[in-house]
Amino acid sequence: MVTCADKWAVKAWAAQRGVTTAPTIVVASQVDDLPWQQLPRRCILKASHGWSSNLLHWDGRWYRFRDGDAFAIGADGSLAPCKASHCLLTTAEVKAIAATWLASVYSRREWAYIQIPPRLLLEEILQPARAGPLFDIRFFAMHGVVLAIGVVSPLYRRHNTMVFMDCHWRPLPVRSATQDWPLQLPPAPVHLGSMLEAVARLGAEFSFAPFDFYDTPSGPVLGEVTVSPHGGLINSSDDPAFNRWLAAPWYLGPLARWQALWV
Repeated sequence: MVTCADKWAVKAWAAQRGVTTAPTIVVASQVDDLPWQQLPRRCILKASHGWSSNLLHWDGRWYRFRDGDAFAIGADGSLAPCKASHCLLTTAEVKAIAATWLASVYSRREWAYIQIPPRLLLEEILQPARAGPLFDIRFFAMHGVVLAIGVVSPLYRRHNTMVFMDCHWRPLPVRSATQDWPLQLPPAPVHLGSMLEAVARLGAEFSFAPFDFYDTPSGPVLGEVTVSPHGGLINSSDDPAFNRWLAAPWYLGPLARWQALWV
């Protein structure tokens, strides 16, 4: 769990299992070790030992990216303003934030983070396999068997939208009191089959974990293994029936019996 919560160590762990992760430009344990004078035009800076610690470098400017809900990146590569102007940072501010990351423990409740050596990662920006937004495809799996697929994007977060799909990319009947379905269901990933195969390999070592993938032109790219989904809180959604169904394999046993209970 510590290895997979570590955004740097998980790359080698995934590579050993034949799964690609986002290309790393540089990894550093000190702020001054980053190539501040030779940055790519577009890249993202993140901490290895936390969540939502993301700063975006886009066309020479720095932004506080977090989970991306303040941004909309168009199919032509443009950065739509949304609330992005409120997230603008100077290089001095970026260095100060990065130094704070290195000096901080992200969460003591999520114990795996305490054991991760603090590092800074500079990564390439991923491109979607088809025109449109780059969706975060989250596979909820037990022992490598995918139970549900959550679809996330900055646009969905901004409009408080959610949707869960099954392995055949059919919507699951999740009913949320606080979140709406999107007006149009997201298209199936181009590399959905390869993603499912990758989750089967990675998930075989976990009784339960969500695996976040991105669909890119070169194939699926692992974003992270969420060993403490939702900050370690108890529910994956605010639909009690869905939450009970998702957890049922832990206390009911065979997946065949579980599958018939809800879907």
